[in-house]
Amino acid sequence: MRLNKIADGASVVITLGFLFFLFSTVQWPEMGRVLKGMDAFYFVLAVLVALFSSAWIGAGRFRMIIKVLGGEISFAEAFRVKLGSQPLNLLPSGQADLLSQVVYLKRNSRFSYISGLYYVVLALVSKVLALLIPVAVMLLFFWPPGYLPALERFKPVLWACCAAGMVPVLIWVLIRLKSFRRAVLSWIPVADTGWASEVRKAVDVYGGISSGPMAGLLLYSMAFQYSQFLVFYWLARSLGLGISLFAVVMFLPLVVILSNIPVTVGGFGLRESLIVLFFASYGGKEAALALGVLFSFAEYIVPAFFGLFFLRPYLKKLF
Repeated sequence: MRLNKIADGASVVITLGFLFFLFSTVQWPEMGRVLKGMDAFYFVLAVLVALFSSAWIGAGRFRMIIKVLGGEISFAEAFRVKLGSQPLNLLPSGQADLLSQVVYLKRNSRFSYISGLYYVVLALVSKVLALLIPVAVMLLFFWPPGYLPALERFKPVLWACCAAGMVPVLIWVLIRLKSFRRAVLSWIPVADTGWASEVRKAVDVYGGISSGPMAGLLLYSMAFQYSQFLVFYWLARSLGLGISLFAVVMFLPLVVILSNIPVTVGGFGLRESLIVLFFASYGGKEAALALGVLFSFAEYIVPAFFGLFFLRPYLKKLF
């Protein structure tokens, strides 16, 4: 408990440090000028898409993960769970929304905590894969020669992320092969309890997942994540920034993936820093920071605000 409080306090301090550094290195009048000239139409459009994705597509994705694991949940309940857990994204504890969903499934859907752990793994892996697939395709076939020399230095990082993202896919493909699964299980001690028992269960669970539900989960994850591309692109348009959709598809996945590392509160500070790093070449640091603030507002603050209307009944089902 004490360690959790220390970790939460550290994440708050790190968040404030990121934000202080960012806002102390920009010219406030210039940033205000950029925000003042914002096109309200594209801004409202981006916010509506972010809210729709978080609620409706997110609920469908939540249902699909439960289905992959052999469970069942209604869309209405999934909708309430997704919105009710949104405000928890703003807590210092990393991935608090996902962890609360594990508790919800344990108390209301007869899921064990181990099944909840499988849920978390599937949620995170499908999210990362959905983000990295278009990056890999762009790197292989569509990266224009000499495209933005300032961003060329990030190509090795993109390749490394794509390679890392393929590891869980390769593991799942191999585990589905009965001969490989038997070979893995032969190295794991037979036991009724303890780590060996849990590893054996995990191998059986992931090896037993068929391609159909996994494809459905990946499609939902792609729809969920690619809506973020549109939100970011329209927010850039609202500020008059000439950021191409190609650049958004290439670099926003890194922003989303890295800002999910639980070192700051809800990814705030880190997310805006990464957006400045990747997109400052399009309109200056002030414009990139303004874009980062709007993106965090549309994708995280707005869904969390609407989630407040579902938070109380959601928490009642947790405790």
